Amino acid sequence: IGQRAFQITDLKNPRVIFYRPQSEFSLLKPGQTLTATSEAYPGLEISGTLERISPIVDSQSGTVKVTAILNPQESLPLPTGLLVRLRLVVESRPNATLVPKRAIVHKAGETFVFKIVDNVAVKVLIQSGFENPTHLQALESELTPEDTLVTVGLDRLEDGDSVEILEG
Repeated sequence: IGQRAFQITDLKNPRVIFYRPQSEFSLLKPGQTLTATSEAYPGLEISGTLERISPIVDSQSGTVKVTAILNPQESLPLPTGLLVRLRLVVESRPNATLVPKRAIVHKAGETFVFKIVDNVAVKVLIQSGFENPTHLQALESELTPEDTLVTVGLDRLEDGDSVEILEG
């Protein structure tokens, strides 16, 4: 009496339950996409979406319970209890201008890059947006995806200096 006798599991529509800090509550919305990976299946990425976010914050841990539904391949049913690592897309900005971090200079309170125009380095101020380990989003800048940026020797470069483009 009072103990669970069995549990019903839907292997075709597996769900993952995880907890996030209450400070992220406003970032979570049903329908957001996520990707799940597991050491049990190296190289496999399983897509999914947030199904529901609990409206209650756990007073002991300060976290919010989140339930997501995964979309595994038909040929690969996921075992119940599989440990997965999740990557949640909090916001998406299509057509964002991304700049390699190795091209960015932070100096005297300014953030800028040098783009090459007719073999001359032209200083372009940028405002930082989202970033990942290798790139930074350039907000409100004069950059276009076709621009060539300087990534080597930035510490010795000044606006208007001649540059040589090396292939490689």
